[in-house]
Order: sequence, then C-alpha cells, then structure tokens
Amino acid sequence: MPALFNIGLLLFLVMFIYSIFGMSFFAYVRKAAGVTEIFNFETFPNSLIILFQVCTTAGWSGVLQALTNDQPPDCDPTLNTPSHRGDCGGMAIAIPFLISYLIISSLVVVNMYIAVVMSSFRSHYYTQLSARQQRDGSQFICYEQLSDFVDELEPPLRIQKPNQLLLVAMDLPICEDDRMHCVDILDGLTKHFLGTLDVS
Repeated sequence: MPALFNIGLLLFLVMFIYSIFGMSFFAYVRKAAGVTEIFNFETFPNSLIILFQVCTTAGWSGVLQALTNDQPPDCDPTLNTPSHRGDCGGMAIAIPFLISYLIISSLVVVNMYIAVVMSSFRSHYYTQLSARQQRDGSQFICYEQLSDFVDELEPPLRIQKPNQLLLVAMDLPICEDDRMHCVDILDGLTKHFLGTLDVS
C-alpha cells in the first residue's frame, strides 16, 4: 500500500522537522511534568520519542507545562547553559510549537491515514462489485448491466437510477458484443464526480 507508506513518510518528516526545532529551543529545559530522562529534547532520538508521544495526544499537557516553565522557582535562568536561558523553557515559543505540531500531526496526518484506509476499502469494494458483474473475469461489463452496476456503487461514484441518460451522455467506449471495460467506466464516473465530464 504505497499511499500509506507515503503518509507514514510525511509523518516522519513532520516529526523530523519538529525534533530539530525542539532540540534548538528546548534541549536544556528542566525535567519536570512531561519532560523526563527519556522524553526530552536533549537528543534527536529522544526528541522523536517525545514527539511520537505527543502525536498520540498522550501527555501533551505535561510536556506543555514543562516547556512553558520560564520563571523561578520552576527553573533557574542563571544556570550556565548554551541556551542563555538556563534550564527555563519559553512560553512564547512553546505554545505555538506544541499547538502547531498537535494540529499538523493529530488532525491532518491521522485523518490522512483514515482517508487512505477508506480509499482502499472503496477500491476493494469497486473491484468486488465489478467482479460480480463480470462472469468471465475479463474486466468487461455488458452494457445492459451498467445501470445496475453504477447504482450499486458507494458514494461518491454512485449514480442512482434512473441513470440511463447520464450514462449515455458519458459517451463511454463500447467494445465488441456491447461490453465496456472497467477502467473506462471508472474514468467516466471519476470525471462525473469531479465535474469535468463534457456532456454537451
């Protein structure tokens, strides 16, 4: 399933970018609440681990609490670290950082996973339905069966009966013995759904 692999790669890319940002801004934050010995931004692997945890929305509030500690006694701004902020976080950076990461990872990427799975189910359903209509396994459907076939499809490709006039307007290629190839039908249905079908 290459689409699922692509989305997994996209999620890793988002985590990679945010790991670099996290290491730049929060590497020396005092370990408290959601930032621990394992879940922290000190190293790249640990950054990936904490971002994966936040991606699942588990413990993100504890991570936010630790990253926004910017005043004593929660942190020590005089501690000598390369960040020049001691072991303090930064509320102005932490909130946009974490909220944007949550939105991108949880809402967008996870919903894309769902879309890929649903697309796979639709494709499988279309294949099963067309296999029922093709008695000889040749990927061709008789023209007489076309109206029933497109009426049985799931949205968004479904065209409810009466659909004869619309199917004629699609001008789908008909092969010998009044049979139509599944790819031509799928192409016509996709054009109809996208509104790019020329019915003039």
